[in-house]
Amino acid sequence: MVMKKIWICENEENEARKFLHILKTLPEVKGKIRVFCEERHLQTMAFDIRSLPDLVFMDLAFGDHKGIQAAENIRKKCGSIPLVFMSENPEDIEKIFESEPSYFIHKPVTLEALFAALRWGERHLPPQDEKAVVVMEKGMFCRIPCNELQYVESHKRVATFVGEEKRCSVYIKLDDLEQMLPSNFLRCHKSYLVNMNFIENFTVENILLFSGQKISVSRGKYHEAKEKFREYLLGELPA
Repeated sequence: MVMKKIWICENEENEARKFLHILKTLPEVKGKIRVFCEERHLQTMAFDIRSLPDLVFMDLAFGDHKGIQAAENIRKKCGSIPLVFMSENPEDIEKIFESEPSYFIHKPVTLEALFAALRWGERHLPPQDEKAVVVMEKGMFCRIPCNELQYVESHKRVATFVGEEKRCSVYIKLDDLEQMLPSNFLRCHKSYLVNMNFIENFTVENILLFSGQKISVSRGKYHEAKEKFREYLLGELPA
């Protein structure tokens, strides 16, 4: 498994550059690595729901409020992202137990320690076949597995995600969201995206879900949606 997005939170720019150089030599790291040398940059950044990190390396001396507090702020906005704490003091390992899932490496960071940390981080990533959409609700990011998402309804650019056990809303264009979701999601109306795994019946006017929920089908999208549903039933859609 490959890490696609990594954040490094390190006060010292020289240390951050060394860390970045080591990471880029590893085949397990293929993607964007973002470095933060000041806590205020981390606090004020606009989190993109499509670019949350797979793993965060956090110096326990990072920022005015130290690394544990900075880590808590990340978790509040991003959820339970794996965190690898770093410190020159081995006794600091006791501080990390309040933050889960967490890992500790002693500074200066060695290639062997970094490799072990990445392996640990891989074990805390969702399975590759477990696709999910990440949305923000009330200032916090919420991860919704696509296999649990029944449909999405959009009204005035507010998309409401309806799953088997949860419902949440976020400001996002349905056109943008359609590009993020896997191929089993059907655009049957300007205001609806439907998970075809939950469709019981498909008519000219409505889609009936197994839950009993009716979803409108627009005239302009009926033929295209019907053809895509046929391909889905025959197993012809790409994964």
